[in-house]
Amino acid sequence: MANGTRPPTFLLVFAASLVGSSFVGCARRGPEPVPQPTSVPTAVLTPPTLAPTPACTPGANPVSKPKAKNWKLIVGPDACQVAEEDGTPAPVAVISVENAHQIKFKSNAGQTLEIIVHVPQGWPPPFKGMASIGPDPQGLSKWALSCPDPKGWCSTGPADKKATYGCYKYDQVLGGKTCDAGIIIEK
Repeated sequence: MANGTRPPTFLLVFAASLVGSSFVGCARRGPEPVPQPTSVPTAVLTPPTLAPTPACTPGANPVSKPKAKNWKLIVGPDACQVAEEDGTPAPVAVISVENAHQIKFKSNAGQTLEIIVHVPQGWPPPFKGMASIGPDPQGLSKWALSCPDPKGWCSTGPADKKATYGCYKYDQVLGGKTCDAGIIIEK
């Protein structure tokens, strides 16, 4: 110890053991966990419809409804826009079987127009001259109204006397785009 070699050797051994133990400690640890992003709920935005979609359950008779009459409805420029000739929105048309009311449809700018009425299984079609085109996803029968002239009026004619009274959902297919509305048939 007189020559001074011990303290530096001791310090050197001590420092080496600290460094070695830190390597050993590092080797024992698992990999650092990778932080995962926290999922944040995102809102799904649906585009607004241009006209209100009626709540028309087949067979139901809504409390608030327009008066039964003959209707002349113009569809367009969007399939969800349906209005009377004077521009009054008409998401639901009410007709009377006893008064032989009917509905006439026309596209606003000569687009192709289809009217498809959804009817519960076992019910007769609400208007004569309609063609059955199969069931919809809810199991309702679909009946199509023929509208061959895109620039002319397409008429339902009076409701069939055998038609069931109540509300019918119908689709307006304008230029390949579909939107729904409703027809109420009263006695």
